[in-house]
Amino acid sequence: MRHAVYKFFLIVLIAFVLSVTHYPSQEAEGGAFDRLGIGARPKGMGDAFTAISDDGNSIYWNPAGIAWIERSELSVMHKDLFGLGLINYEFLGYVHPNMGNGSLGFSWIRLDTTRNVEFMNYTENTYIISYGMRIATPFSLGANIKYYSVDYKEGGSGLGADIGILYKTFAGHLNLGLLYQDFNRPKIRWETQAEDQLPANLRLGIGFKPNPFMNFALDLDKLLESYVETHMGIEWWLLKRGIGLRTGLINQDKGKWNFTLGGSLGYRFFRFDYAWERHYDLGGTHLFSMVITF
Repeated sequence: MRHAVYKFFLIVLIAFVLSVTHYPSQEAEGGAFDRLGIGARPKGMGDAFTAISDDGNSIYWNPAGIAWIERSELSVMHKDLFGLGLINYEFLGYVHPNMGNGSLGFSWIRLDTTRNVEFMNYTENTYIISYGMRIATPFSLGANIKYYSVDYKEGGSGLGADIGILYKTFAGHLNLGLLYQDFNRPKIRWETQAEDQLPANLRLGIGFKPNPFMNFALDLDKLLESYVETHMGIEWWLLKRGIGLRTGLINQDKGKWNFTLGGSLGYRFFRFDYAWERHYDLGGTHLFSMVITF
């Protein structure tokens, strides 16, 4: 009896975690894909990164940003959602510069249940090809082509696409960013012949850089046909970018705010990023990521 109660509790908890994390205040439409974000640096800034987008994390937040990357970057990330030991979230990405008039990126995002969830085996994989192109000195365009794959009792898959714009004004002190995620409203087609549809998402960002060592950012994030989320973040670099400090706020639901903190340690070609997120219902999550430049 106790085992049955425990199993039921875990099922409810996992369903709750997936629903509030990916589609707060909206009914899910065919999987969780794409609502968690990647990288401890953007997460430490409260997900306000659309107009910053100056490293490999740009693959997710605004592919137009990878157009300005001058050296190859390899990024990895691990996240145990809310420290429950139930759901892992991983990212692996690579950006190669000097491909035409921009940069080419490849990445893999994976979300799955852990071995602690013996009664449920849920896995999502997203494979992304990205390209960012410089149009003129202050302006770049970027796009993602994404292959979605989900496995839960039955398998399903679909194709999604993003487009991003980044405009740098006042010698890079003020940036404007726009990202239209899944603008094609991708359909997840299951082996059972059923179909689900993922919603499109629109992000508008403003980034202010008063000097090379500080970033202030504001993002407005609208899951279409839903409310507008507000994201605010601050980043401060010390010791020639050897140490980074961050904090952010996220208005993810009406009247409810999530709080984030983060930091970085970097030396030459290596940077280690950390972020802590406090969700208003589910508590805190630790997030670790690493960037290698070569």
